[in-house]
Amino acid sequence: MLKFTNTKRIESVDFEEYLKVKAFSNSFLKSEQGGISPLFIASDKVRLGSMVDGILTEPETVDITSEFYPIAKEIAVAISNKFGAESWNFLESQISFTVTMGAFGVAMLMKGRLDKFGLNRVWDLKVTHVKEAQIDALIEFMGYANQMWLYSKGMGTTEPAVLIFYSVPDKKVIYRFIDISSDSNEFFEGKMLKFGK
Repeated sequence: MLKFTNTKRIESVDFEEYLKVKAFSNSFLKSEQGGISPLFIASDKVRLGSMVDGILTEPETVDITSEFYPIAKEIAVAISNKFGAESWNFLESQISFTVTMGAFGVAMLMKGRLDKFGLNRVWDLKVTHVKEAQIDALIEFMGYANQMWLYSKGMGTTEPAVLIFYSVPDKKVIYRFIDISSDSNEFFEGKMLKFGK
């Protein structure tokens, strides 16, 4: 069983500043090989997803001259319309936090950055190039449920987390609710044994 204590919100920091926070992140733990993160080069698909995220959560940071902007804006409008613009704007955007995760007599300082937070739950945006029928397999392959579990436990929420996908081939917004009720998580328990102090 993993315990989470000492959650601290990091107010008003941009993504570059968040990256400098000295703590373990889900992305590092997911990709690390021998304690080292492989070099990550953003693909066009990743850049498109990041721009959609920016339009919906930090519009002031978006480069409207980018070649990706027209399609990113179209996707962002579809998500906002499906969710309801007023309800979407009610949620807090880009909340960064640190939290101490402990088990087995050791602990790790973790960090996370939420796309949206509110109504006692975590909301996360994903732009995908797979069809709706493949979404559940994608969640499993990418470890998205682990990410949502960490963010939810770190923020002390009790409601299921929500993944909001936009499927590019289907041109459709798709929701998936992620159960975060368990106090155990095999992925993070393994990382705790490897990196905990």
